[in-house]
Amino acid sequence: MISQTLMDKLQQLRLPAFRIGLQEQLSNPQYAELSFEERLLLLVDMEFTRRLDHRTTYRIKLANFPMRASIEELDFSAERGLDRRLILELSQCNWIDKALNIC
Repeated sequence: MISQTLMDKLQQLRLPAFRIGLQEQLSNPQYAELSFEERLLLLVDMEFTRRLDHRTTYRIKLANFPMRASIEELDFSAERGLDRRLILELSQCNWIDKALNIC
């Protein structure tokens, strides 16, 4: 009874990843070895990651890019003249944390 009430409230609060993670924790005895804080952190992290992924997907869709591209699909052939090391370093976005201008 308590589990169903809890699941209903998590659904009403719009915490689907938290809810799915809790169901996994309740059905898998390996989670019993973890402390309350560790289990809670896993649940919060799942919800946080899901929301971040959803937000990113929404923003990409909203941007209405004419084509999809990713670093993994980038063509580093010689005729393009791209410096693979530099491109991969820039893709790590460390320049943002250091407040550097890449232009």
